[in-house]
Amino acid sequence: MALEIRPNCENCGKPVAAGSAKVYICSFERTYCANCAENKLNMRCAGCGGALVQRPVRSRALLAKYPAANRNGHKPQKAKKIKP
Repeated sequence: MALEIRPNCENCGKPVAAGSAKVYICSFERTYCANCAENKLNMRCAGCGGALVQRPVRSRALLAKYPAANRNGHKPQKAKKIKP
């Protein structure tokens, strides 16, 4: 089963490119832009509280075969800022 590459930040809703290295995920594949992950969430998932890690980048050839998800993971309410 391939990693689900979600198209936007689940905190702010900002689109994140499928090939971007500046995107973070948790173990449940919740997706966050670098600004939210680093500056608002202190590298902790707003949903599960787990650590955020850099999302792997899928090659162009494999993106063609296994495209990014079109499922919008953004939740209308913003996550609270997590304290270190």
